Amino acid sequence: MTPVVVPAWWDPQARKVIFDDDTIVCGVLVACDTGVAFASPARLEFEAGPAGLRVTWSRLPGRCELHTLGATYRIYLAPPTDGSPRLSRDAVRSIAGHLTTTGDLAGLAGLVADLGVFGDVLGVGGHVGNSITFVHGVAALRRARRSRSALIKQFAILAERKQ
Repeated sequence: MTPVVVPAWWDPQARKVIFDDDTIVCGVLVACDTGVAFASPARLEFEAGPAGLRVTWSRLPGRCELHTLGATYRIYLAPPTDGSPRLSRDAVRSIAGHLTTTGDLAGLAGLVADLGVFGDVLGVGGHVGNSITFVHGVAALRRARRSRSALIKQFAILAERKQ
C-alpha cells in the first residue's frame, strides 16, 4: 500500500487557543500500513504502530487528534495560525533524512514538487507578501481537505488490519 505523505503542523501542547506560534512544529505526517510517523526538519518527532491508533477529527477544518497507546497528538493539516512555521523545500529535504522507507521518500518527492515556489517565499513583505500569504492560505486549506480524505482512507485500512 502506498503511504499517505502530507504536510502537517503538530501542537505539542494541544492548546485550544494558540498564542505562541514558535511552539508549533511544522513537518510531514506519514500514514502507512505499519502506522503513522511525524517528522520535522530537526528529527522524527513521534511514531506509532497500528495497535491502539485512533483518530478523532475536529469540527475545525484540517485538525485531528491522533490517539496512540501512549499519547495523544494534536495535528493540523494546514497552518493553524498566520505566524505558524511554513514547510519549505529545504525543510522537506531535511525531513527525508529522518524517514527510512522508500515509500515514505517517494511521497516526499511528490510533496516537494507540490510545494512549488510558495513554500519558499512567504517571508516577502508588503502587499505582495500579503497576497502570497492569502494564496498560500487558500491552497493550504484545499490541500488540507485532500489530505484529510486521504488520511481517512488510510486510517480505515489500518483499522481493518488491526481486527
